[in-house]
Amino acid sequence: MKKILVCMFLLVLCLVGCDSNCKINIPKSRSIQITKYENGQEIQTIIVKDIEIVEQIVDNFNSLKLEEIDYIKPHVTMYTFVFYDSTNEKEQVKLKKVDIETTHCLTIDDGNIPYGIKKGSIDFEFIDLIFSSYS
Repeated sequence: MKKILVCMFLLVLCLVGCDSNCKINIPKSRSIQITKYENGQEIQTIIVKDIEIVEQIVDNFNSLKLEEIDYIKPHVTMYTFVFYDSTNEKEQVKLKKVDIETTHCLTIDDGNIPYGIKKGSIDFEFIDLIFSSYS
């Protein structure tokens, strides 16, 4: 009986710990549609198909450690990232969508739950460089 109680306690402790160290977990992607906003207005949308760039962005997002937060100050979306499993627009399936709300806050898959970045950072410099190369 003690073993069962100990196992249950450890399981509950593990599940609670997972909530405070959440990750985005973007699967292997082949393309990304990135939309950039300024003052709430869409200013540019690009589709990235270069596998090295896609992998770098996916790795950057997957390295973030997130925590659920209750409230975000009023804001406007900065970027939207939609990750796809293919470069063929007719056959691709959406894997994940991430909205960057502030430099330290995001939402996942059109969710109403905001997440704060607890560890790591989004490489905005790299993302802006990609946009400047598509101009």
